[in-house]
Amino acid sequence: MTKVDNTDFNQTYLHKLHILTNSLDRLFDQTLRMHDCPGLSQLMLMLVVAKQSSLSSADIAKSLDISRAAVSRQIDIANEEGRVELKSVKGDKRTQLVSLTHKGRESAEKSISILERYVFNIFNHQDTQTSLMNHIDTLTQNTRKVLQEQVLKRPAQKLLSEKE
Repeated sequence: MTKVDNTDFNQTYLHKLHILTNSLDRLFDQTLRMHDCPGLSQLMLMLVVAKQSSLSSADIAKSLDISRAAVSRQIDIANEEGRVELKSVKGDKRTQLVSLTHKGRESAEKSISILERYVFNIFNHQDTQTSLMNHIDTLTQNTRKVLQEQVLKRPAQKLLSEKE
């Protein structure tokens, strides 16, 4: 028997994290929509844009760690619904800067207030929330380190295999 045969997938960290993230995504998205707010993806877009006066779609994609195509879809939706506005960059016809409108800022504020209540109910206690946030930060940092190490190793491994 192999490791695959002996592993109870439902008890692995991989499965538990997958289920948790999907469940939280669905809960938050459904909760926002029940309160006539834009979904979670739209909220994430608005929160990133709110931190700056304006950002390019590439900067937003990098900040959210998602594809430019996914960001473009979210920007189009938010723009159609009046939550963001697009401004052309002088000298660069392809790049547009995204900024939050008054409606977008109000929508984000309402969404955050709603989600804060749900998060508090899920975790029940401030200490639990703080502890979880610290663990999430550590997991994220460690994951990014491993990803960066893989990126750095990849070109070296490719060169070695080409020489052989």
